[in-house]
This record gives sequence, C-alpha cells and structure tokens, in this order.
Amino acid sequence: MVEWYKDKVEVVKEAYEKGSKNCQMLSHHIQKDLTKACAEEVTAVIMDEIRGRKFSVLIDESRDVSIKEQMAVILRFVNDEGKVVERFLGLQHVESCTTIALKDSLIGMLSSHNLPISMLRGQGYDGASNMRGEFNGVQKLIHDENPYAFYVHYFAHQLQLVVVTISTSSANIADILSRALQRKDQDIVKALHLITDVKDGLQDMRNNGWEPLLRKVKTLCEKNEIEVPDMDKKINVRGTSRRRKQKISSSDD
Repeated sequence: MVEWYKDKVEVVKEAYEKGSKNCQMLSHHIQKDLTKACAEEVTAVIMDEIRGRKFSVLIDESRDVSIKEQMAVILRFVNDEGKVVERFLGLQHVESCTTIALKDSLIGMLSSHNLPISMLRGQGYDGASNMRGEFNGVQKLIHDENPYAFYVHYFAHQLQLVVVTISTSSANIADILSRALQRKDQDIVKALHLITDVKDGLQDMRNNGWEPLLRKVKTLCEKNEIEVPDMDKKINVRGTSRRRKQKISSSDD
C-alpha cells in the first residue's frame, strides 16, 4: 500500500527516498493505524453514498483467529443511479450470543454510524449459522421496534454451502476455485481467471446439463416411489397480481 501511495504522491515518494532509510512503516502499530485510517476513509465514503437513504442489513457470523464470535454487517441500499448496491460496514465482536446481546450489538453498530433503526427496511441473516436460532429472535425484536424492517431468509447462503459441499467432493474447476480462494498466498489475478472459468462452466451446465440432470432425478424418484411433479404445469409468476394472471411452467422457471 505504501509503494502504491508513493507512486501517487510525489511528496511522500521524496520523503521515503531522501529520509531515514530505517523508516519502512513495518511496525505492527503503524500497520494497524494505517489499516484503521483506511477503514475510516472507506466508511466515510459509504456513509456519504447512503446519505439518509433507507437500507437493509445482511448479517453473517464469523470467528477470528482467537475463536471469538463476530458479526459481519453489510448494508444494502439503492444508490443515486437507481442500482441496488451492497457495502461492507464492518465486523462487530459479540460478547454474548444471546438474542438481546446480538440485537444491542447490531443497533449499537448502526448508531455509531448515525444509521437509525427507523430507516431499516430489511433484515437478512445467515440461514446456516450456528447462531441462526438467536438471529431469528433478533429479527423479531427489531421488527417489534420497527414493523417496516421485514425479514428475508438467507436462502442464498444455504445454496452456497450446498455448492461448496458438492464441489469439494469432486475433482471439477469449482473444487479448484474453492481450494484456491482459501489459500493465504493466492494471486488475485489467478483467482479472477478461475472465477471466470467456473462461471463459464456453470453457464454451460445451465445451457446443456438440465435435461440429463432432470432425467436422473426422475429415475431416482421413480425408484424410490417419490411423486414427480409435472414440470410443464402452468403456475402463477412470482410477484405478479392475480388480475394479470401471468403463467409460467416449472421448466421455464
């Protein structure tokens, strides 16, 4: 980061080249200060971007190297261009995993950034988290305080866990990506290439792998006497009113 900043600011570059050679900014105290300063600047940009808009929160559970529980909080809102964006707000250490403690930690974190709970319009929590039971309680407590803070189950994370489980049990480009992204010495450029390859592979599966998969599923269902739904039966399109009566088949969906 220092090398990058030296290339951008001539005064800093000159100070490094002409100043004391033992000033390398490698002290862990200095690095922590630099990291904190960067985080504060990024957060300030996010707060300027949200500027009193209504927002939703996405929360996941994580643990640091000392096995302490943390909440990772992400804000989701509509920006000036009318696009839905997600911004990482930060990590919050959780002293206790009780419902009340989690709720207080969340509200405290939002309040520290001048984000009132009255502007909250959505809650999404990790559906596979060890704390999912407590989070279910959190969403109710917040909804009681703000009835517009609707809860949306975090199905996407459960799907991601399924994908990871399947990929790690096989030897495909998805397994390589999963393992590569967990390496501490990973080259970000190589990782991006791997992501592109996986996306292409998934798109190929979507275009050419559906029919073979459906045949296998039907065979399995018939073998185990499980009723197979009619994939061509018309159903109401999600999100449309009854008056419009738009229909779509399960196969199309």
